[in-house]
Amino acid sequence: MARYSTSGTTTTVNHPPTLTQPASSSVTAQEGNPLTAKPLTNSGTYQDQDGDNVTITASAGSITKTGTSQGGWTWTLPAGDEMPQQTVFVTANDGHDGGTASVSFTYEITKVAPTVSITGAPGTAPEGKPVTLSGGATSPNPADSASITLSWTVTKDGNPFAGRAGISGPSVSFTPDDEGTYVATLVAVDDGQATASTAVTISGTNVQPTPTISGYTHTTLVLVAGQPVTFDGGFTDPGTLDTHTVTLDWGDKSPVDSYPLDAGASSDTTEQHAYAAAGLYLITYSVADDDSPAVSVSIAITIESPAQALGFIQRYVGTMQSLQGSGEKNGLSAKLDAAIASAGRQDYNATCGQLGAFLNDLVALTNNGKLSAADSAALSSSVWAVHRALGCTKVKVAWLSLSL
Repeated sequence: MARYSTSGTTTTVNHPPTLTQPASSSVTAQEGNPLTAKPLTNSGTYQDQDGDNVTITASAGSITKTGTSQGGWTWTLPAGDEMPQQTVFVTANDGHDGGTASVSFTYEITKVAPTVSITGAPGTAPEGKPVTLSGGATSPNPADSASITLSWTVTKDGNPFAGRAGISGPSVSFTPDDEGTYVATLVAVDDGQATASTAVTISGTNVQPTPTISGYTHTTLVLVAGQPVTFDGGFTDPGTLDTHTVTLDWGDKSPVDSYPLDAGASSDTTEQHAYAAAGLYLITYSVADDDSPAVSVSIAITIESPAQALGFIQRYVGTMQSLQGSGEKNGLSAKLDAAIASAGRQDYNATCGQLGAFLNDLVALTNNGKLSAADSAALSSSVWAVHRALGCTKVKVAWLSLSL
């Protein structure tokens, strides 16, 4: 405060301090961790012509000064979460009435988009095998990192895939249903609506179908030429959109069975076939999808000669409980022995006659109850199959009462 003397009277006059304009009229910084990020700063100078001790204050942030009545001031503010433009007033006060001066400037903390990452992404993924991806996002500001929301979208060949859109959370799973280009995109949004995204591309690859053979069945003790054989098989394919072509080669140079199947059609295969001649054959079951060559599996099947078939029937007679120890059982075995012998020398006319005699005995034993219904059915159907395979023409009405 200055004192002046005029005509013996002393007058005290205070001059307020002065402030220069700040170095920057507007200060900007990106949001960050307030403990480690570079703070916002500004500076200026002050002076009090009266030499008074000057106090410097700021309406926001922190301020320091050098000197007492003149010097410089430095303002700082930690760069924390994003903040729209604000005005800061810097005031110099010399402690006397009317001894203040102010300047102002603006500052703004701008938002920074999160950094997004995806882990666990394979370059390729076979159809039918689940893919699980994990993701995360961080922000320079810890408060933003804690509030980030994550959302996933999966596309296939550029189109939304299987409801995999808007999936919230740190992970997503999907299962390729066919070959194609799958893109998983992760979007992160913080509490200031700063948004960022990243994506990974995964190539869905084809998996060949897997055919299986359950087996084949026939209705009698024996399997001879002309007798229907039922084949049972199927296949699996993790590619739910694949179409398929199924072929069944009976191995006897007969026409190959082949038929197409639409996607989602039943994969079970049941077919019947009768072989024209005795022998060892290889049944081959093949399946091809729309993206790869066929995959095949095989099973061997033996079509018995008449002599072989009659040998099986003979062994059955020897083990059956009906007629145990009786002469009738020996009579059946004797007729089969004779039929086996004639079939072995390919004297099929004789074999037909011996089988006719065997069937006559079966009719009698079945009608008088000496032969169980199960044994009667097993023997009659099997002998009749051999009878037909040999081309025997004689048929008696009485035989028709048996389970032929």
